[in-house]
Amino acid sequence: MSDLDPISDGPIEVPPQGFVPDRDQLIVLMSELRSAGVELGAYDERIARWVAGWDWMTVATIASWIRRAAAEAPVGPVVPDSYHCEHRDLGVDDYGATRCNHCGQVF
Repeated sequence: MSDLDPISDGPIEVPPQGFVPDRDQLIVLMSELRSAGVELGAYDERIARWVAGWDWMTVATIASWIRRAAAEAPVGPVVPDSYHCEHRDLGVDDYGATRCNHCGQVF
């Protein structure tokens, strides 16, 4: 966060200060969404315009969440642990089904 970039890259401990006109808030919000790779539909854009009309401390906080979530996003598809499991730890569950104790897959 700087004077040129008022959106926080980290957790926010106190409310963001200042006044930003709705039009500029929309630019900030749309910029963060696009930078995060969020594909927007017509209704998404309508809601973004609505949110941009809220107070700056709320818009700046939401924009910060988007930025931080995008920064922490995993690279590539998220693969469940069960895809990597070799099913070596098998047991019988309460219903009598054979189940992998690691990933939960039923056999």
